[in-house]
Amino acid sequence: MQEAAAPSSFTVGTAALAKPTGKAAYDAANTGWYFDPADRAGVLWIKAGNRAVTSAFNVTATGLTLSTGTPVAANWPIPQANWKVVSADSQKTVTENGAAANAIDGSSGTLWRTRWSTTATPLPHEIRIDLGARYSVDSLTCLPRRDGGVNGRIGTYEIYISDGTSTWGSPVATGMFADTPTAKPVNFPAKSGRYLRLRAPGEAGNRGPWTGAAELTATGVPAPTP
Repeated sequence: MQEAAAPSSFTVGTAALAKPTGKAAYDAANTGWYFDPADRAGVLWIKAGNRAVTSAFNVTATGLTLSTGTPVAANWPIPQANWKVVSADSQKTVTENGAAANAIDGSSGTLWRTRWSTTATPLPHEIRIDLGARYSVDSLTCLPRRDGGVNGRIGTYEIYISDGTSTWGSPVATGMFADTPTAKPVNFPAKSGRYLRLRAPGEAGNRGPWTGAAELTATGVPAPTP
């Protein structure tokens, strides 16, 4: 639901819904509500828990004024709680924390970066992610490093979605990211699969053979098992 401001409380029937602290906690919870004012001018998320499809129930929001703003886009964030890094061709874990898992930890303050000191791993670089379940995926957003550095910003990119990690087929999207610090969303025709692969053949500024990302997020909806 798209709203400009958060309500003060929610109830399902007579039971109050808790408000978890942060989106990650909301994604991990079975019930609750969460408001993100930065997501598409304000998006309200609600989980009422497991309920019988044959039983009706009421959801009451206190302090909520319904608006007629811009409709929420069809893309829905895929929860990161069950994501895992299957593999990354390179990561910097000696003398600093540049582990590939940092790209999916929900924090823009951490960073996946490839090895850059002593002997740098040559391009191309890639990371493969298990989404935890099968989804019809329709976008990927790459957030470059947020520590003030510029080296390793992804330039040319290829995105793949697959049901396995041995056969990927053709990329669902290819292109080139600008050499800027802003988030880079890529929308593409939805493709179903459990695994996501981001391949980076080039660095945005052609400064060296490096790749990095502060955060990777994706959107889509659950897809049935083929």
